[in-house]
Amino acid sequence: MEALQDAGVVVTGAGGGIGAALARRFAAEGARVVVNDLDAERAKAVAAEIGGIAVPGDASAIVTEAREALGGTVDVYCANAGVPGAGSEAAGEAAWALAWDVNVMAHVRAAQELLPAWLERGGGRFVSTVSAAGLLTMIGAAPTASPSTAPTPSPSGCR
Repeated sequence: MEALQDAGVVVTGAGGGIGAALARRFAAEGARVVVNDLDAERAKAVAAEIGGIAVPGDASAIVTEAREALGGTVDVYCANAGVPGAGSEAAGEAAWALAWDVNVMAHVRAAQELLPAWLERGGGRFVSTVSAAGLLTMIGAAPTASPSTAPTPSPSGCR
């Protein structure tokens, strides 16, 4: 895709699975890709494979470093990082807090940091990997399913 040629792309949770596949595809389309994962070694391995830049760490706290690594501009941010959670509605508060913080609030924090520059320049893309858990019953995974129902904001001028 011509639109991705030299675009600055950040993919969180990209040390494996869907995130790694997204990073590979963006790189194949000519984007400059930041590979993020809590597991630094996995982030570095995927980044080395695709010619990207590893920025390991908490997805909610890497926007500034990722922006700098991409030369000052993030064009696409893929909010893919998340944690699975097992447990019923009776799961402990820690399980609920972790699921909410990682699966929802980490992405909200990243959006809050990205939006001012995107609104100023008139564009940017925030891509969320979401789960059908928000639409379907996931018996035994209430802490994961509940944050999946959280809406993803789409402010004016950004998609």
